Amino acid sequence: MRKSITSRYFTTMAATLTCGVVLLSIIFFLYVRQYFTVTNIEKMREMSDVVSIFIENIESDNDDASLNQITESFVQQAGRYVSAEIFITDENGKLEAYSDFDKCGFSKSVVPEKELKKAMQHGQDEIVGTMSGFYTAPHYTAIRAIYNSDNEIKHFVFATTDTSGLTEYLVEVSAIFFVSIGIMISIASVLAIFLTTRMTSPLKRVSEAVDSFGKGDFTARVEIEDSYDSEFAQLAQTFNDMATSLEAIDKNRQRFMGDIAHELRTPMTTIKGFVDGIIDGVIPEEKYNHYLGIVSQESGRLTRLISGMMDANTVQAGEYILNSENYDVWDTITATLFGMEKRFETKRIGIIGFVPMKTIINADKDVVYQIIYNIVDNAVKFTNEGGEITLDVRENAEFVYVSIKNTGQGISKDALALIFERFYKEDASRGVHAGGSGLGMHICKMLANRIGGEISVESVESEYAQFTVKLPKGEKDLAVNKRKK
Repeated sequence: MRKSITSRYFTTMAATLTCGVVLLSIIFFLYVRQYFTVTNIEKMREMSDVVSIFIENIESDNDDASLNQITESFVQQAGRYVSAEIFITDENGKLEAYSDFDKCGFSKSVVPEKELKKAMQHGQDEIVGTMSGFYTAPHYTAIRAIYNSDNEIKHFVFATTDTSGLTEYLVEVSAIFFVSIGIMISIASVLAIFLTTRMTSPLKRVSEAVDSFGKGDFTARVEIEDSYDSEFAQLAQTFNDMATSLEAIDKNRQRFMGDIAHELRTPMTTIKGFVDGIIDGVIPEEKYNHYLGIVSQESGRLTRLISGMMDANTVQAGEYILNSENYDVWDTITATLFGMEKRFETKRIGIIGFVPMKTIINADKDVVYQIIYNIVDNAVKFTNEGGEITLDVRENAEFVYVSIKNTGQGISKDALALIFERFYKEDASRGVHAGGSGLGMHICKMLANRIGGEISVESVESEYAQFTVKLPKGEKDLAVNKRKK
């Protein structure tokens, strides 16, 4: 079962807090333990020094019996004063005097010899523990050696206190830490629920919109509220932009399917009608050639339509392979015009601006030819009898601009925005006699974009229409360019 964001967020936050508190507790406990050890050892060392100095000062003035009484009395008073146990042993570690034997934690009457070695060598030592079982519980102990006039060890002074204070303190602190963890996890729970609710609210709305998309409703949008964080607001806006694009794509798909059906239906209906007329004998035999000629024209139109659709899809999918090279754009313009010379003569169309001057572009020759050919072909179709087609080729530092302008009815304002759309024809009622498939300008625009250029149009109704192609500029010296290749 998948976990929700709330549970994941809460688990992460609780685990992080718990690990943080545990780590802090360990560091704190180690610090407290070290602090207790250093403080108590220092305290015991000072007390052992005081007792040692006292004994050294009175030993020379008293006999052993009175010395023992004085020492034991002093040790008892000192022990009560500092809340610690103080005792004295002989050089072998056997107990001689102690502050409070009834309450001491001794389990033996003789300190193990191995615990006295360091004090014998250095005159003093500090020990934390039971001293090899001498104590019944761990103690902080400071040892100080007392020497006679011959510099021989005569006594050992022990100042000690047990570690129960540390244990009690740690128990109290642990209780505080555990209560703190409980409070922090409770706060984390509230924050997790609040924050994840705030974070998942836009995600839920996006999910609902996606669900609507899955059901075919492309109008769903995510409402962006002021309370959203910038990241979620950006996500919602990005989703809405994507939704708008998908809605447009869906509409284009529906229109595309409708356009295909319409464009294919017209020639197919014509072909079927004439063929059925010949088969049924409705069309006289002497007119067979005439109507079969129309069938041939419609078949050719159908072939061109399907070919245009395939070309458009190939370009749109980015599968059109380019072979860019440097060459003179006037070569393409000249070849296009000469190829349509008969059509110019038939409609008595004049050509203005045909002044070839070497203008180098860097593009695929076939692509540029197809663009120029389609524009000139349309210009010839819609130029009035005795009209004119004007050529204009200019360049700047980066691009070459080829403009083709024809007189005639021009293009309406409404049509200008749609002229490059797939299957768009300004006069939708032309039907079989329209001649075009509505794909030429659409393919030209995609091809121009594919080679790093652009195509634009401007027009004044009843006066002119002008198409301008922007093409990447090439190198002037063709020979140099060829050597580079």
